[in-house]
Amino acid sequence: MQHVVIIGNGIAGVTAARHIRKYSDASITIISNETEYFFRELH
Repeated sequence: MQHVVIIGNGIAGVTAARHIRKYSDASITIISNETEYFFRELH
């Protein structure tokens, strides 16, 4: 199994993780200095 490490949890990092998850069974780690996810719910 592959392990992918993504630096940054901005829109590019999260989009990359979502595409990797959609097309692969690789393990994904996102590294960021922020404690919350970048995107927020829109009402």
